[in-house]
Amino acid sequence: MLWNAILVLGIATLITALMASYYWYKSSIVPVNEVERPKASVDDSPAAHILTADFNLEAVRYVLRESSRLNKLAARWTGVSALLGAFTTFAGMFH
Repeated sequence: MLWNAILVLGIATLITALMASYYWYKSSIVPVNEVERPKASVDDSPAAHILTADFNLEAVRYVLRESSRLNKLAARWTGVSALLGAFTTFAGMFH
């Protein structure tokens, strides 16, 4: 009976660790959608360059927010995996 519990806990630990690694990976590859640079020089069209800089800042903000959200999920899955690993070890001590 205890072997079944150890096996189930071990499999659950593996699944949660894989979920954590998936979210860590996804957080590291959030794409940045950059705005095309204006063809005119800064002297000819300063407003176009200012708008481009603003849009690029928004793109960076989006990437930071999304990456943070995915990191948060990954950290939670890692915590669950660590707890399940501890329970698995604890259950294995009494076999």
